[in-house]
Amino acid sequence: MALTGTDLLAKVKELGDVSKSDLVRAAGYVSGKKDGSERLNFTAFYEALLEAKGVSLGKEGVSPKGKAGRSLSYLTKIQFNGNLLVGKAYTAMLDLKPGDEFEIKLGRKQIRLVPVGEPDEEVTPAKVAAKVVTKPAAATKKPTTAKKPAAATIRKAPARKKAAE
Repeated sequence: MALTGTDLLAKVKELGDVSKSDLVRAAGYVSGKKDGSERLNFTAFYEALLEAKGVSLGKEGVSPKGKAGRSLSYLTKIQFNGNLLVGKAYTAMLDLKPGDEFEIKLGRKQIRLVPVGEPDEEVTPAKVAAKVVTKPAAATKKPTTAKKPAAATIRKAPARKKAAE
C-alpha cells in the first residue's frame, strides 16, 4: 500500500540519500505490468509528497485565477475572424457546461449573455467571486435540480487615446 501524509514524509526522511527509483519503490508507489515487471508511479508519488507537505495542486474548487496562476483581467478582444472568446477560467467560475444556451442581448456598447429562460440579472466580477467562495464542498453537496447560470455581461472598454506624435 502506498504511503501518504506524515508516513510518507517520515519514510523519505528515513531513507535519506537513495535513488529516486528506490524511494518510490519503498513508499509503495509500484504497480505491475502485464508482462509481470514492475512499474514505478513517479507522478503519483510526487503528487502525494507535495500534498503531504501542504502544497495543493488546485484539484478542488475553482479559483479566480486562470492558467499558470495569473489573475483574470476580465477583458477580451474580438478575434481576427470576428469571434468573441470567453476563456475557460471564466466559464468554470460560472459553472458553465458545453451545450448551455444563452440569449444574446445587445445594449449600448455592451453584449449580455443571458441563459435561455432566465430573467436578465446584473452580474459583476464581485458577484461571481462571491459565488465561487460560497460554493459548498463536494462532500456536503446535496443533489439538486440543475440551475441555469447567472447572466454574464461584456462591456466595451473605453477607447484609448493615442499619444500625440
